[in-house]
Order: sequence, then structure tokens, then C-alpha cells
Amino acid sequence: MFPLSLPAALMLIVVLLSSAACSNGAGPSRRVAAPPAADEPERVPGQYIIRLAQGASLEAALAHFDALGVKFSRRIMKDYYLIEVERDPGIPAMLGIGEAAAEIDNVEPNLIAHTMSPQ
Repeated sequence: MFPLSLPAALMLIVVLLSSAACSNGAGPSRRVAAPPAADEPERVPGQYIIRLAQGASLEAALAHFDALGVKFSRRIMKDYYLIEVERDPGIPAMLGIGEAAAEIDNVEPNLIAHTMSPQ
């Protein structure tokens, strides 16, 4: 039925899962961000999730971030977009931009969620 015996197949699965769990994914081609400041949540640098105000266009909302150099924007779901800026001013400044813009209901950092506790 299997090309490997059942014990050998189970051992292979355990080895593959344990090596994936031990890897931090930071190969030579990946950039690893510096750890966040003690008072700042762990997040993807430069990435924020914005929620558009009712009837607002994405283009009008993104215009508020022009000075920061918007790298990309991607729709997550209705009225929610992931954006990345080249010059990240930090969470408080981004929240201030969102509060001042009528086209934006909410701005929040793209937080990193961990499925395993850090070691």
C-alpha cells in the first residue's frame, strides 16, 4: 500500500514536522526585522491595515500617505486594505494620519501572530 513501511513513514513525518517547527524561516535571502521596542507590539515594519470610510475611494485614502511612499495596497476584504509604506513613521504618526483623514475609519499596524511560543 505505502512504498515505505508504516513506522518508516511515521518517522519521516516526525522528522519533517520537527525540522519545520525548529526553523525560523530566516534564510540568507530573507530580511529579518529588528525586535520591536519594549512598548511597541511586534509587527511587520511599514505595513498597516486601513479601513475606508463608507463611500470613500482607496485612491483618496492613499493620497494621505503619499509623503511616506506607498509601496503597495492589497484588498483584504470589503473596505479593509493592507498597505505598505517605504518610510514608516511609526504607529502613533500613522494613527494620527488616519484620524485626520475623513476617508479613513481606522488604521492599525499589521501585527505578527505567533502559533508557537518564542524560545
